[in-house]
Amino acid sequence: MFQVRKLAWTLAAASLLFLAACGSPAATTDPNVRYTESAITVQAELTRIANLTPSSTPTPPATATFTPEPPTSTPAATNTPLPPVGTATNTPLPPTPTTEFAPDRAEYVSENIPDKTKFVAGTSFTKTWTLRNTGTTTWTTAYALRFFGGDQMGGADVNLPHEVKPGETIDISVTFTAPASTGIKHGNWTLQNDKGQNFKPIVWVEIEVVSSLASTSTTIAATPTLTPTETPTPAASTDVP
Repeated sequence: MFQVRKLAWTLAAASLLFLAACGSPAATTDPNVRYTESAITVQAELTRIANLTPSSTPTPPATATFTPEPPTSTPAATNTPLPPVGTATNTPLPPTPTTEFAPDRAEYVSENIPDKTKFVAGTSFTKTWTLRNTGTTTWTTAYALRFFGGDQMGGADVNLPHEVKPGETIDISVTFTAPASTGIKHGNWTLQNDKGQNFKPIVWVEIEVVSSLASTSTTIAATPTLTPTETPTPAASTDVP
């Protein structure tokens, strides 16, 4: 806008100078009239320039409008109680037999009743194990064969009937009763020293309880008795060579 005004005043001054320069002493025109005409000309020129020059109206910058988002409600964490768990009961296990490198060691030799022998429910029987002392200590009568787990079947712990030196064997017997329920019954037993320490091996009794032996084989097969047979002596030949 300042430049437009400057240009207008420059044009006005130039017009006046031009009129002054071009004036003739012989002219008879009234100076006031010339000045008025010049002013009108300058005013018209200013109006034309103003119409040609657009007015710049500053556009105010857009103002960002902040729209707050509605608060999101986060549900509070809730602890879902777990269903009650039954109270665990710790069933004490019998002590594990010591390793084979301990001073007390044993070796299984034989037994009188094979595994899965059939017995009628309620029948009493005696199982005998033959064991050898393979350790470095002498087993005293304070040593015993103890129940170690499974089906006890009425069997009781039994102390050794006599001392057993290293390398010697001993027969240890326990009396059992076949349970009332049928099926396979299995019980484990182990030796225990005079300090209450178990040691290997673990021996067991395993039978099959049945309701009747009518349709089954006998419990223990009888040892067959061999009857010697005579071998006939061939008669002397009567053929002539």
